[in-house]
Amino acid sequence: MHTLCLTFVCICLLTTHAHSVLFDSQTMRSYCQQYLELIALQDNVDHHEAGLCNGYISSKIELMSYSQQMCQRETLNVDQIISHFVIAAGHADAQSQPAIVIVMDVLEQHHGCGS
Repeated sequence: MHTLCLTFVCICLLTTHAHSVLFDSQTMRSYCQQYLELIALQDNVDHHEAGLCNGYISSKIELMSYSQQMCQRETLNVDQIISHFVIAAGHADAQSQPAIVIVMDVLEQHHGCGS
């Protein structure tokens, strides 16, 4: 059982690396803006992009919980994390960062994770 869990964590870490290469912060910010519009019940929302944002952020939360760097997972609100991500990714110094770096900063600064 322990080996299976360790294998899963390794696969997740490899997936995280692939996602960090695939998604820069501005692309993910755009997707997350679509998600925020979706939950605000606005029209003409790209559901695919909104879903990518939700899945990406949710997968990072799951990854942190398996790597034991997580705060209280059950108290996290994905919508709130996405909102914080959109704001953080909009700052000039974050625009050249991979999305994963911004997500981790948001989880650490606003939600006490990874400390």
